This record gives sequence, structure tokens and C-alpha cells, in this order.
Amino acid sequence: MHLAAGSCGVTIHGTVSTPENTDGYQNGTLGIIIAQEMPLTPRLYLPAQRKKISESMRQVVLDLHGKGIVHGDIYLSNFLLCASGNSNDQVSVKLSNFHDSHFISDSSQNSVDHEKEEQWTPILNGKMISPNRANEWMKGRDRKATKEDDLYALGICMWELWSGKRYDEARGIWEDVRRGDLKGRGVDMKGVGDKGVRAWVRAWLRGGGAIV
Repeated sequence: MHLAAGSCGVTIHGTVSTPENTDGYQNGTLGIIIAQEMPLTPRLYLPAQRKKISESMRQVVLDLHGKGIVHGDIYLSNFLLCASGNSNDQVSVKLSNFHDSHFISDSSQNSVDHEKEEQWTPILNGKMISPNRANEWMKGRDRKATKEDDLYALGICMWELWSGKRYDEARGIWEDVRRGDLKGRGVDMKGVGDKGVRAWVRAWLRGGGAIV
């Protein structure tokens, strides 16, 4: 899926493979070699830099969706600041880790897989899980990530970028869901210091079922 993502993903320099198939790997391919880029470090950025990074994060996710691909595992460390394309006026942020990505046509928004033991589960796959998806899982249903799930996670990432804090899922929606509060909660929007970015984040979190 990294190849299909094209310019939305960090540049690929090659693959690592063996001469023949191995358990779990077809055609002998074990992995890919990508460009060594910089992880995002919120505490180092001035507000103007955060704004440019936010715009690039937003654009790369929208471009990925425009290619018909859902990333499925968006969180801050999967965004990398790329050396190529950066200047005083512009920054270039790309995505990495496409392990859970899929084409939108592969998964209907309403499809449900009832074979629980065969499913991907939110608890096992990271922290950026939308309340809407968490609620379905708690009711015994699961589905692949949607564009709305990606955007919810993007909103959390931008909140982290601006607030300098890490989203703690133990104190986020999962704790509410465990207590039976299926409404879902968001984050403190005061941490996002730009009006335009704050509007994006609020819309994306609400789209995922959060109250903000």
C-alpha cells in the first residue's frame, strides 16, 4: 500500500527480500527501505511552523483519501518531516507505516465481520480510535477504518502538535466506553492556538463521534 500511496508516503528506496516465499511473506518480500526523515517534535516549533506543518498534514491525508486509500493507523509518529520540499515558506510532511491501509472500495462503511477472533481490534492497534468505532466494537461489531476514522485521528495528532501533550487513550474515549458512556469525548480545544486549525480539529473530532 505504500507504493499505491505514491507521493503521500515517505520516499521508497528499495525492498528487502529473500529468493523464495517465507511464512507470511509472499514473493519473498520482507519489507521496504524508506528515506530517513525527521519525526515531528512539537516542543521545537513556533506557532507559524505549527501552522505550516498542520496544513501539510491535512493535505497529505486528504490526498491519500483522494487516491481511494484509508491509512487506518494515523498517529503523530507516522508523520515525518521530509527534507525534500521544505523551504522557508513551505514544509513537506509525508506518511509512513501503511500496514493497516486499504482501498476504500475494499470495505463498505456498513460492512460488519462477526467472526470476532479473526478481526482487527481497536485495543490491539494503537490509540487513535474514534468514539464511533469504539462504540461499535463494544457492541460486538468491528469494521475496517474509514476516512472519518482517519480524520478523527488526524485531529488528535494536530491537538498533540499544538498542545505539546500526548493523547492518553486510558483517559480518553476508552475509559468512558468502559463505564458505559458511549457518547465519546474529545480533547481540550484551548490547546490548539490557531483559529483555522482549531476549526478543522473540531470538525474531524465531531465527525468521529467526539463531543467538543
